[in-house]
Amino acid sequence: MKNTCRILLIDDDEEDFIITKDLLKSVQGKKCEIDWSESYEEAIKKNTPYDIYLVDYRLGLETGLDVIKKLRAQFPDVPVIILTGLADSKVDLEVMKAGASDYLVKGKIDAEQLERAIRYALEHAKHLQQIKDLNQDLEKRVAERTSQLSLAVIKLEETNQVLANQIEENKRTQKELEYRELMLRETQRIGKSSGYNLNLATNEVEFGKEFFDIIEMSSSQIGNHFNGLKSIIHPTDLSLFENYCKQVVAGKNISSIEVRFVLPNNKIKYIYIESKIRYNDNHEAQYLFSFTQDITQRKIAEIALVKSQQMLAVVAKNYPNGIIGVYNKSFICEFIEGQEIQKLGLNKSDFLGKTIGETFGEKTGQIHHNYLKSTLQGHNEVYEINFSNNNYLFYTTPIKDDHNKIERMVVVGLNITQIKEAEEQIRQALDKANELSEMKSRFISMASHEFRTPLSTILSSLNLMTKYYELKDDNKFKSHTIKIKSAITNLTEILEYFLSVEKLDTGHFKIEPDTFDLVDFINQHIEDVKDVLKEKQRVVLQLSPTNLQIHHDKKLIRTILQNLISNAIKYSPDNGEIKISLTNENNEFVISVSDNGIGIPEKEQKHLFERFYRAQNAANIQGTGIGLNIIKKYIELIGGNITFTSILNQGTTFKVNIPIILTPELN
Repeated sequence: MKNTCRILLIDDDEEDFIITKDLLKSVQGKKCEIDWSESYEEAIKKNTPYDIYLVDYRLGLETGLDVIKKLRAQFPDVPVIILTGLADSKVDLEVMKAGASDYLVKGKIDAEQLERAIRYALEHAKHLQQIKDLNQDLEKRVAERTSQLSLAVIKLEETNQVLANQIEENKRTQKELEYRELMLRETQRIGKSSGYNLNLATNEVEFGKEFFDIIEMSSSQIGNHFNGLKSIIHPTDLSLFENYCKQVVAGKNISSIEVRFVLPNNKIKYIYIESKIRYNDNHEAQYLFSFTQDITQRKIAEIALVKSQQMLAVVAKNYPNGIIGVYNKSFICEFIEGQEIQKLGLNKSDFLGKTIGETFGEKTGQIHHNYLKSTLQGHNEVYEINFSNNNYLFYTTPIKDDHNKIERMVVVGLNITQIKEAEEQIRQALDKANELSEMKSRFISMASHEFRTPLSTILSSLNLMTKYYELKDDNKFKSHTIKIKSAITNLTEILEYFLSVEKLDTGHFKIEPDTFDLVDFINQHIEDVKDVLKEKQRVVLQLSPTNLQIHHDKKLIRTILQNLISNAIKYSPDNGEIKISLTNENNEFVISVSDNGIGIPEKEQKHLFERFYRAQNAANIQGTGIGLNIIKKYIELIGGNITFTSILNQGTTFKVNIPIILTPELN
């Protein structure tokens, strides 16, 4: 068997030769050798025989059609493949009629397509040669058999001359019977139908009796002339019908035609007509046999189907945020429409003729495949898939044919990204509502406790102050005055915290910046808290700058200082030391508050800034659990941060870094 395929490319562009040659290098299994000629004249001068010709459709002043005709005249058995720069169905049809084996578009072919086209062309040429050889052999056998029969006929004519006339009459009778039988068979084959026989010499027509049932007319109404038949054919179809009859009579191989009959009541019927010629003894066309069938119901159904398909296409094309597709049982897309195709940056060509995996990728395609496989078993499926950063909800349903067999599936995809986002927003809102509900419950529980304690202190101290006033015990009177002041401070602090929580949660918190000296501000605040220090507690100030002008909200800075210092006092022993330092670093002021109190358990430190959270070792010490949560949000709002270190039973240090100047975007 020949292993090397010799190819000649006829193309006036050498670059196309180089590209084609490179493609052929990638062909597996069969060695290909390619030569190049700029024109047909140069090509025919080559003495080397070729197995196949590749011809450019635009070749100088000639077209591929001209070259095909010349090649067919000189090399009738060698296959030709046309190459063109543009896909044109009209050109495709012309070159195939002219004898080309295939038609390929430059720039859109790869090595696999080129190899397949060459292989098919060679196989096709091989088959044609085999058929040609078989035909030659058959013609030879027929000639031999004809010769033998001719000798036999001559002998029979010599011995049966007397019976010749009778035999001839019998032949005519036999032909007439064959015609009748043929007409009957064709009528039965086509179904409930009829036919007519046109005498080409006289234009007289012999109609089958069922024909009048089809046209709902009597024989007297239509007559027995060809013009009577043409009178009931729709004017638009008449020229088509006449041309069909002429071509059949001329021996053209045209099997059938469909025309409309207009009945007297203007009723339209669609009629299928299939005609054949009957020849006389001189092989001249004598009769036109035509078989007719009423296909009105079928055509109405076809028209309704087309309209339905057109409507489906329009509906699917305008399907918002989705895709409607039809896949066959091989999981190949046969129909696709929907606005989402364009939104995904895809075309219908990315779907049609391809599996769902080829369109969506292997991983996503496998998920689709599993559900489509279940759909082919008769199940309706609903499932979600994420593709191209979008969420899609897919519905699949099987399509059954007239025999109740599942041949196809409808796949409807809906982009639910916005719905999912809305669901997530609703979920977050519900979580927030639950959190607020829980917070309210905890607030009521905590507030009832936290408010009761200072109020009880105020009430009892007022009662005792009255007693000590009458006894003129100034020291004890003053002691209870301090207790009342401390209780009021606690109540004010709790109320301020709750008001701050409400403002922060609703987004109504407003920063009102002012320029002031932070050193004086801290000294003044220390003077205010001295009255609430525990016995023998002391405050140690380490203020590096003697003055520091900052631009911030005074109330906010006071709240931060008050929380950190009051916590240090609250969680330190009676003789404890609270250290407060202030430094100026890189356009930031740094406040550090340290104590030698109870400290924070290491396992609980990660929860320290959570709202209402209190460490276990602070459960018996008065507090709300929201102070640190609030000041952390304050600090972050003005561009700062807060950190801490703590050792259980040794103490805690909080460090706050805040920009000296509040920037406009943070204001």
